Amino acid sequence: MFGAQTFVLRREQGRLAEVEAPTRGYVDQFPLLPAWRVGLVYLYCEIGRLDEARKEYELCPEPGAVLRDWNWPITMALMAEVSWHLDDGPRARELFDLLLPYANRNVIVGAMADFYGSTSRYLGLLSTVLGRWDEAEGHFNDAAEMHRRLSPPWLGWTYYDYADMLLRRNSSGDREKALAMLSQALDIAQRLDEGVAGAGAGAQAESTGR
Repeated sequence: MFGAQTFVLRREQGRLAEVEAPTRGYVDQFPLLPAWRVGLVYLYCEIGRLDEARKEYELCPEPGAVLRDWNWPITMALMAEVSWHLDDGPRARELFDLLLPYANRNVIVGAMADFYGSTSRYLGLLSTVLGRWDEAEGHFNDAAEMHRRLSPPWLGWTYYDYADMLLRRNSSGDREKALAMLSQALDIAQRLDEGVAGAGAGAQAESTGR
């Protein structure tokens, strides 16, 4: 429980690399809990070590083979994040079908060790990988509505992911809307002093030339 809580705390602080060793230790200690291995892959993705992420990713179970216990929601959520990072279309399709029945519900880690936001955000990420832009927009809107009521940090992440989708779609008005969302994500990050969301939103804004 402590490890799960520390993991998300270090992510929000921009210090996820600090928990690589204990996360690897949990993978070795609990080989039948796929959430830890997927968490390690996610960690490597977040800190930019994509070759290591892909190597560990090959050892993860197929989404449909994951046991439907209380670790299932967080395993699926982290797999969705990894699928987005690695642009894995085939796995994104499988994950989307598995998660869709749980749209507008929230992801809880174990026996309430942590809160990982609305399932709709993960559906938005998966729809982005699949190029289903209208579906992605709908899921991100649903996630944003949930997070406005429940979680400013997850609202910031939702704006960031929504902006990424808009920049990929690149339809008329998408760039301006994306920049507005990145500004909101950055504002939330600064108010909450969250290093990762702030740094990520700033980097994304720079990449658009603003």
